[in-house]
Amino acid sequence: MESSGTQGRINISYSTYEVVKDFFICEYRGEVSAKNKGVVKMYYLERIKPEFSKDEMGLMPNGKFWEVYG
Repeated sequence: MESSGTQGRINISYSTYEVVKDFFICEYRGEVSAKNKGVVKMYYLERIKPEFSKDEMGLMPNGKFWEVYG
C-alpha cells in the first residue's frame, strides 16, 4: 500500500477509514492491489472535520475532538 500512495498525501485502507470517518474528511481513491492482501479499498485522509478542528485548515484538533476521541 505504501508504494501505491501519492507523495504528500495520507493514504489509508478501508478498515482504517471505518475507524476515523467520524472525525476526518476522507476521499475515496479506489481499489488498490496490495501485496499479500489482494485488492483493498483505499482513501486519502484530507483533514479533521470542521466541528472537531481548532484551525480553518483542519490540522489541529479542538477540545471537542479530545472529549469524543480521547
